[in-house]
Amino acid sequence: MSKRLFNRVLCIAVLMILTLLLISASICTIKAQAAEISPDVNTWSALQDAIKNTESGDTIVLNSDVTAAVSDIALSIPDGTVLSLDLNGHTINRNQISPKGSEGSVIIVQSGAVLTIKDSSEDAAGKITGGYASHGGGIRNNGTLIVEGGCITGNSVKEDGGGIVNYGVLVLEGGTVTANTSYDDGGGIYNAAHGYLTVAKDAVYGNNAPNGADICNVGSIKTIGGDTFDSVALNSAFTMLTVLPALALLIVLFSSVRLDNYLDKRQKRFMYIITVLVLTLVIQNYMDTWLYHHGSLTMLRTINSIYGYAVRPAILAMFLHIISPDRRYRLVWALVGVNTAIYMTALFSPITFSYPNGHFISGPLKDVCMIVSAILFIYCIYMTVKVFRPKQKETWIPVFALVLISLSVVLDYTVEYNELPVSFLTIAVAISCVMYYIWLHLQFVRKHERALQAEHRIQIMMTQIQPHFLFNTLTTIRALIGKNQKAASHTRQSVQRVSPSESGIAESGGGDPCFKRNRAYKNLRRDRNDPFSEYPCRI
Repeated sequence: MSKRLFNRVLCIAVLMILTLLLISASICTIKAQAAEISPDVNTWSALQDAIKNTESGDTIVLNSDVTAAVSDIALSIPDGTVLSLDLNGHTINRNQISPKGSEGSVIIVQSGAVLTIKDSSEDAAGKITGGYASHGGGIRNNGTLIVEGGCITGNSVKEDGGGIVNYGVLVLEGGTVTANTSYDDGGGIYNAAHGYLTVAKDAVYGNNAPNGADICNVGSIKTIGGDTFDSVALNSAFTMLTVLPALALLIVLFSSVRLDNYLDKRQKRFMYIITVLVLTLVIQNYMDTWLYHHGSLTMLRTINSIYGYAVRPAILAMFLHIISPDRRYRLVWALVGVNTAIYMTALFSPITFSYPNGHFISGPLKDVCMIVSAILFIYCIYMTVKVFRPKQKETWIPVFALVLISLSVVLDYTVEYNELPVSFLTIAVAISCVMYYIWLHLQFVRKHERALQAEHRIQIMMTQIQPHFLFNTLTTIRALIGKNQKAASHTRQSVQRVSPSESGIAESGGGDPCFKRNRAYKNLRRDRNDPFSEYPCRI
């Protein structure tokens, strides 16, 4: 490279660096100026507009109290927004006098948003109050919330988090959360599973709730200057404890079916399908838990729940085909189809269930799956008893499975579902499938044993008939040789018909060999004018 070319490249590089520095300085100046913008808002709608129109990094400073009208909805911090809100000694009042469902929160921080709440006033009198909701009366945080000042007070909820419900990251390093109420969990703060809470000592006090008056934690919590309790790791371990038994049972079920010599190919095929369906039901439960912590995927969660409600009755219908493979069960599958169609309405109607704002709300037809499954389960037991007629000592197996499923339903209604990745009902279904297969296997074994016993009795009868048959045959032939050559020839032909070669032909397609032997024996008796020949030939 020549010296002149080198100098030109060096000059260009220096100019580019200077240009980048000037642009960066300009951006920083613009950002600094933007961060100083303080829009003058005194109405709820104006505050919401200011939140939507501010640039990332801006600080909104309140110059007056803001009170919501009855028609106003929660203040929403959009995804991707980084915003600071300075209360400046003023109050944001949602003014919820009566319950309005899950839209009564004061502020909702969307997933991916960052909100910092401050109070720069001397007396620190700024408040966030007046919220009433199902989850998060004061603030529902799905993103990142940093509280450096202000007071979250006078809010209430029907379920979780009177002051704040946290599904993301919450840092409470200043300000207070006090005098909030929950009628279920977390009067001050409810830190949900996979939520991360960092809280200053004595920042949360004087709240009310049946469970966790100030803080109800099922996620990770760290006290500033104190210890960390990681419930996420504990929940992960609990997750493994719930999945291992279900997977082990399914592996055992699949292996047992594969090695079972008493099931025909169709029955094995149905058992394989049942095993796969139960496995997908376990996966569906995990998907529901994962989607619960990603509340924005409402449509995917709806489809996932529809599959869960549809697959349970289908598993029971498959068992009916194992009990009696030749039947088509049109009415049963029609019932399964109706159940699926009812839950498909969740795509456009809340008649069965819905997920407004990411939270499950049941509809008037939410128990259709439970009713259909109960009907099919009882019908499975009825068909099994009808087809196999089991002895009394074996009936405890399906009865125990029925009791187990009933108890699992009770537990699912009484235990917080988001703390259990796999529902008790799914675990009970997996266990019941194995138990019911064991019961069916016992019936198939007993049926096979009865068939062997019947065949053995026939063989014993033949061994008893054959010596007498041989003796009488020889006696008849001897008597007829000297008296009636034609009759003797007929007798010889009768003997040929029950010879080993002829009986082999009979077994391959010529009829029942036992019946032919008895008929030939009857013919011999008739040739001798024996009265025995008049009796009907039966086996």
